[in-house]
Amino acid sequence: MVRSGGPPQDQQSDVAVSAVLANHHYDLASGGREFLLNGAGASDLFLLGELHGDSEIPNLLKDLWPEMWTQGYRHTAAELSPWAAHQGWNLCLRKRS
Repeated sequence: MVRSGGPPQDQQSDVAVSAVLANHHYDLASGGREFLLNGAGASDLFLLGELHGDSEIPNLLKDLWPEMWTQGYRHTAAELSPWAAHQGWNLCLRKRS
């Protein structure tokens, strides 16, 4: 058995993954909103997904869609449960009117 003196390989991987995630973490209430809108502005497709039954995606679409509309978006694909899709659609319609 050869031992390098460092943490086991799986712990090294965990540390590396945690570092990458920390460097790409955005708070949606602040810089994350701008990050998403900038990404949407530079892309032709905006795709979101969530755990079924959560309300984050419909709420996020409610907030982002008006600005995305001004960027030229007319269609957004989101992988949601039927209930969440219905709620999100209703929120988007209310926000636009």
